[in-house]
Amino acid sequence: MGRKPSRAIVWSLVVASLAGVAVAAPDRVDATAQPDPGRARAVESLQTHYAQVERELRAADVEHLSVETRAARARALDRFHSYWTGADFGASDAFPGARVPFFVDDAGRHCAVADLLRHFGKPGLVDEVVQGDNHAFVSDLAGDARVGDALALMGLTVAEAARIQGPVFTDPPASDENGMDLDDFVEERDDVEEPTRPGGTANEDGGDIPTADTGTGRPTGRTGRGDGLAAGGPQTWWVWWELNKLDHLPRRRLDVVAATTGGQSPTKAKAGQLQAFRDLATSQMIAHLDHADARVRAAAATSLGRVGGDQAVARLMTLLEDPQVRVRDRALLALGATGSADAVSSLLNVAQHGVPKGKSKRPVTPNARPVAIVALGIARQAGHAADLGPQIASILGDAKRADREALGTSAALHHLLAPSVALDAALTKAAKDRKAGPALRSRAIESLGDADDTETLRLLQETLGGRDVELRRAAAVSLGAFGSDLVAPRLMTAYELEREPLTRGLLLLSLAEQGGATVPAFLDKQLTDGARALRPWSTIAAGLLVRDSADATLRARIGDAELAASDTGARWIAMGLARDTDAVVTLAKALGAKGTPRQRAYAATSLALIGGDRARFELLQRHATEKSSFVKAHVAQSLALLGDDDDTATVLETLAAIDDPGLQAMTAVGIGFGGSESALRGLLDLARAKDTSPAARAATLDAIGILLDRREELAMPRLLRHTNFSVLPNWVQTLFDVTL
Repeated sequence: MGRKPSRAIVWSLVVASLAGVAVAAPDRVDATAQPDPGRARAVESLQTHYAQVERELRAADVEHLSVETRAARARALDRFHSYWTGADFGASDAFPGARVPFFVDDAGRHCAVADLLRHFGKPGLVDEVVQGDNHAFVSDLAGDARVGDALALMGLTVAEAARIQGPVFTDPPASDENGMDLDDFVEERDDVEEPTRPGGTANEDGGDIPTADTGTGRPTGRTGRGDGLAAGGPQTWWVWWELNKLDHLPRRRLDVVAATTGGQSPTKAKAGQLQAFRDLATSQMIAHLDHADARVRAAAATSLGRVGGDQAVARLMTLLEDPQVRVRDRALLALGATGSADAVSSLLNVAQHGVPKGKSKRPVTPNARPVAIVALGIARQAGHAADLGPQIASILGDAKRADREALGTSAALHHLLAPSVALDAALTKAAKDRKAGPALRSRAIESLGDADDTETLRLLQETLGGRDVELRRAAAVSLGAFGSDLVAPRLMTAYELEREPLTRGLLLLSLAEQGGATVPAFLDKQLTDGARALRPWSTIAAGLLVRDSADATLRARIGDAELAASDTGARWIAMGLARDTDAVVTLAKALGAKGTPRQRAYAATSLALIGGDRARFELLQRHATEKSSFVKAHVAQSLALLGDDDDTATVLETLAAIDDPGLQAMTAVGIGFGGSESALRGLLDLARAKDTSPAARAATLDAIGILLDRREELAMPRLLRHTNFSVLPNWVQTLFDVTL
């Protein structure tokens, strides 16, 4: 491994990178006077942050400002430059291990924003903030017109001030057993070319595949605390993708062909044909509820709930006495998917007492109560009109201490599916409860991301700078969904000051979700100059951003980014997310190359994300000659996602022939998302055939359910969209084995 440049050299490069600014070396504190390496590193991190912010602000387009305001802005930036190069930052031991803003510290040292306000004639305003809320974020002050006016006189916006603001220096936030310092991570990564394989095994092609796949190919190797998967290892990015890809795969709703008769409108004719398919599927599902194989019964239950509506409830209730826990849990979720009032009544009783009627010391399943609360969220998705939040808040309030963690976690998941004002206060309280476990607090924090109020934004920002790494991750993903233009600046700053790799990766994804004028340049910098270990995350984030922004420069950067060989799959995913039609040739070559099966599989998936005739042609060519069952299943899934009826036979043959339940389930998801009527007819035939294997039969029933599902949005992708996957209780992880 090559020798790393010293911190002094790195620092000189940071300073030199300030475009168009003659910058003297900062007045650094002598190392002999700073024996605490943690504090010295914190000061260096703050200076690096401020240097980057100054570069951004000086490069910003200010043509819309008057000549006088531009001159004031230049003076403000000169003052800011003097502030951060002087390195006389606030300090405090009041919040050890946390990044907390102090407008002015106990020794009178100002934060960067307070320094600007005082220097430009607003000392009274600074004093007022100190007296009222010395730990205020800029977002807390955004509603005060005086702050906005003062910044405007300096030629700065509130968002730019939010970007400037940094915390006082203290010990870096603590990393628990799931945390890893970035320096250690980079040391591990410098010469790594082959991936480690958390939750994976080698197949016959010598590549790594998940130990078990769910319907999406998701890894089911547990990702709870302490298993090493979430410790910032090189392959963490692919775990995120496997858990979240359902949210990004194209889903076409079933479009049936129906002949009109007797003056019937085409819309009514189609609705009639679709209902006929659902009736036929319902009878198929009911027939399979007595199958000898529990996998088949579980899949039949899930799909029956999707398509059967009210008429499915009575039969699903009988499955609550099935000998297999897996089937009983699926029946609970399926009852929610019906959206039926009768099902909701029974599920509420399960949520309260563990059984559908009355009370019992023996619940339907060990996790019946929390699973029922999630199922009630699915019921709201499926059309049940009543807000169930008040009942769930009551259940949570009455919970015994031993049940509070699981019930609180399920309440947060319910809130993500069916937001309820009644749950807001309970979940906010859980997010702040230091006695609660990390799983509950993480889920509570994640459930607050759809808010848009200042108090919630403050809570999320405080958590993002807190001591607990799991909660920082939860806040990072939650802020991706938060509706405020002041979020992106805070995410950038958090990324610069954060040292734990997985948290930084999640911050990049949330930045891409937030978007905004300054985010493309920030991601571009990470792709070109950022930590090599985090390039896969930067690449995927760029793909997500380009998908919505069509930024040509950033799209080109995805192809140019320097990645370790083991991270090439991240490039293929990013190209697909960006819908880069120019990348089809590159992806086709990758699909047929000698990379690992996972890398080649990701190339296939990305071709489906891009779509088009050329992508389909390349997938068909590869399918005809592919030897690896793992890659072939991904190719078949990709063909199914494109939804061309001419490919139905090829895809169904693959589903039936692959001797791997996980790969069959994954292929079935592609068929379900493809929206092809001919595929539906083929699946119904496959379900009726006596020689269909149990694994293929279960996958077939699942695909039928997806095709005929009455809901616009699936539940599980919604729950995974903003989730710190490094701390998931086992019962929650089993939920994500279901494609509901």
